[in-house]
Amino acid sequence: MKTKMIAAAALTVALGAAGAAHAGPASDAFGKCLVESSTGKDRIVFVQWFFAALSTHPNVSAIASVTPEQRAAYTRQAATVMDRLVLVDCHAEAVAAVQQDGPESMNESFRLFGQAAAGELLSNPAVNKEMSALGAYVDNAKWGELMDKAKK
Repeated sequence: MKTKMIAAAALTVALGAAGAAHAGPASDAFGKCLVESSTGKDRIVFVQWFFAALSTHPNVSAIASVTPEQRAAYTRQAATVMDRLVLVDCHAEAVAAVQQDGPESMNESFRLFGQAAAGELLSNPAVNKEMSALGAYVDNAKWGELMDKAKK
């Protein structure tokens, strides 16, 4: 249980959700629409694009082998998915979110979509096992103390 919680926390930080601002009801509805209107394939396309984009960072590029051509293809595919989701499937929700919560509602709503996309990866047993391996290297005693303290 603790290892899954640690892996989930690490993934949340990786996706940037830890610093998320509070979304309003319209942004929540837009985010929910994005998740419900997308398929598993759509979410995987988004994760592939995200990974390809991250692979350009100098601290990561040495361990990732994404070619510029692949990166461009992932970017085009992700743009197609985003266009469909925002401009067609969730158009009314997108308009309402921007009207009520401002342009930053797009970020908040796509943060929900990104979390759902990460869930597609975490549902794979090999990925889940590797993410859980983080628990073997953290200070389990201190994590246990934190959990015990939080229960009080």
